[in-house]
Amino acid sequence: LAMATPVAAVAAQLEKFKAAFAREDLEACVKLLAELKMGMLSLGSLPPAAPSAPSSSQQQELLLAREILEYGTLVSIKTVDIPAFERHIAQLKVYYADCGSLPASERQYPILGLNLLRLLAQNRIAEFHTELELLPVELQLSNEFIKFPAQLEQHIMEGSYNRVLSAKQSGAYAKEGLYFMDLLVDTVRDEIAECSEKAYHSVSAAELQTMLMISSEQELREFADQRDWRVANGLVTFGGQDDKPLALPASQLIHESLAYAKELERIVERAGRPRGALEAAATGKVDFGGWLAPEAEQGTTPRPRAARGYAVVSLAQTAEGFHPRHLAGDVSPTAPQQSAQRNREPWSQCAGTAAGF
Repeated sequence: LAMATPVAAVAAQLEKFKAAFAREDLEACVKLLAELKMGMLSLGSLPPAAPSAPSSSQQQELLLAREILEYGTLVSIKTVDIPAFERHIAQLKVYYADCGSLPASERQYPILGLNLLRLLAQNRIAEFHTELELLPVELQLSNEFIKFPAQLEQHIMEGSYNRVLSAKQSGAYAKEGLYFMDLLVDTVRDEIAECSEKAYHSVSAAELQTMLMISSEQELREFADQRDWRVANGLVTFGGQDDKPLALPASQLIHESLAYAKELERIVERAGRPRGALEAAATGKVDFGGWLAPEAEQGTTPRPRAARGYAVVSLAQTAEGFHPRHLAGDVSPTAPQQSAQRNREPWSQCAGTAAGF
């Protein structure tokens, strides 16, 4: 007998898996799935080595591997193995996005919708929107498997929690996504409970049971015990109401602000710049002489060193090459570019350095 090719061996193993999956033998499914993944290692055309234009045999390998991973996501949900579900989804995205030559899979959008439902149930809203943006807008509005989690997220944002709770029985994922729907219901109930704690001091037990869509009073008592509520005489009293409101630490903020200002002034004094960096930033000028006169008074007020050079220069001039030797008059202040070439001393070695502005 001729040796079976790797593709034929994996395909035969997949048929055994499908039979076990149909009779819902999860233990056999998990075992066969592990064997199928080992068999995928013998296929040489899988990502990241997938060709851009696969031949018929290579396409058969890709289709076989994609189908195995799709069944892997469904088995992971049935066995409540969420990390395995995430791994299968990450692998399937490569086939859905990068292997465009393959025919479309009928399981693609139900699986992508389950992933959206998982993110929503885990309250990972940012990742939910990131995954949703990868899908075309028309698909979000027409495909029931994508539209369902998108509508659920909209109900949550609107605060229509009752619609979310009622969708558990009537949604597109009444079977495969039952675990995620249960998790989402728990998340929504927690949101309703937090809002109730902020809005009311106490509420009727019957009304709260209706809001939370809890079926029995015993279940309500168990839920109340988890959140430290008191249930007595048909009334639910929320805990934490006697806590004092948080006060704004105004005195502490004032002391810290004054300390920061004092420390900043000390730093400026140590640097020998009495005018400071704030004045330079506000006026656009650097004072090398330690004295700044208004423009209107320059004609009448004595200027200590302005007659021999520049006591006050603009930040633009410093950027063009103005050098503190202009202050001593030994370099012509009218030629800053030439003086910058003749005087190579770095700014950090000058008494009137502009570093830090």
